[in-house]
Amino acid sequence: MAAAAATAPADAAATPDAGAAAAASKPIGHYLGANDMLLRRDSAGEWVRMAPRSPLTAGQQLLALPAFRTLVVLADMNVYLTGGARVELLPAAAAADGPVDVAMHLPFGQAILNAGLNGNRVLLSLVDQERVVELGPSSSLAIEVRRIFEPGGLQQRTPAPAEVTWYLTSGRATRAGGAEVQAPATWTTIAGQDSTPEPLDEAPGWVDRDPLSTLERGARDRVAEALLADEPVNLKLRELSDKTGLGRRVEVRTLAARCGTYVGLFEPIVRALGDVDQRAFWKSHIESLRDAIARDPGSVEAIHAALEMERGAQAADDLMEMVLGFDRAAVGTTREEVQQGALLRLLRWMENEDLVYRVLALYNVNQITGTTNLGGYRPEQTAQQRERAMRFYWQALDNGDLIRKP
Repeated sequence: MAAAAATAPADAAATPDAGAAAAASKPIGHYLGANDMLLRRDSAGEWVRMAPRSPLTAGQQLLALPAFRTLVVLADMNVYLTGGARVELLPAAAAADGPVDVAMHLPFGQAILNAGLNGNRVLLSLVDQERVVELGPSSSLAIEVRRIFEPGGLQQRTPAPAEVTWYLTSGRATRAGGAEVQAPATWTTIAGQDSTPEPLDEAPGWVDRDPLSTLERGARDRVAEALLADEPVNLKLRELSDKTGLGRRVEVRTLAARCGTYVGLFEPIVRALGDVDQRAFWKSHIESLRDAIARDPGSVEAIHAALEMERGAQAADDLMEMVLGFDRAAVGTTREEVQQGALLRLLRWMENEDLVYRVLALYNVNQITGTTNLGGYRPEQTAQQRERAMRFYWQALDNGDLIRKP
């Protein structure tokens, strides 16, 4: 695979802000900047931290980084963005069945909509479909849009399907067709189809609060302190991921690496896979890389370039293959196919001298087989310790016991 620049847009559908035209248009809301953080995409395609008390206009692309719970005001509606949420503000033009107060595109992430005293009619563009929801006075509706990663090679890399979950936690909402839903209720949108609302027993933790540990809050505050208003964030995120610089604390490096995947910066998270101090986060780092690919298949080129920069050209193809994962055809279904398929290569990679090879190989083996570190194998162990543990894997492969979990 040819090398490419190591940064890429965080969403294939992204386009730069409308620039001066958008800035000159009438504000449709405001970002208050009360102990949180919001990024906007500028005319050069860079993600820049917004200053507090900034107006929001149609055409702007906004991003709330992971670990941040960011408040924006749109019309008279309070909207919280969390979970690494990306939003594009759309003109509040009339929908097919009437005018709307707020319109936005939410390709991934979590948003909590708190309606004003008179209620709000909202147009939500969700990846490849739209929904109009009318919220009753002071009603609250939380939305989570997830892009589902499917393991497999480059040939099947298309924008990942979206799964949308809705949580009506207070008040009422009127869905398409005039069907009214009373809180508490939840429903899903999968493959363009809305499920029947069901009673909501308990909302996810992110809906009402900030579900972070003390260490995670400290890391978030350190990132917020380092990223400066009206400046691109990539340089500071690099510094925050450097253990000799601003990232002396492991939890800060971990969060900075994760944030980087949302702005097309992948060197920090690739480097983290070879950082023994971050071994507790290796699994989540690999999942962050896969989530980035699910959000934007174009990220593959930037991730490959980061792998080549950090580990060398010879290793980059192997490592990228493990990031992308292996589908059923690559693993095999019969005993003979499994013994000659992807698992054979993965076990050999678990014996590689390169730590990143071992980290990615073990993750894939665990995902494929449903096992967890047979024989006590750990990528960071000494060669002698790993050799003892690998006997369990080779014996299981010979016996036909390493089968793909259902």
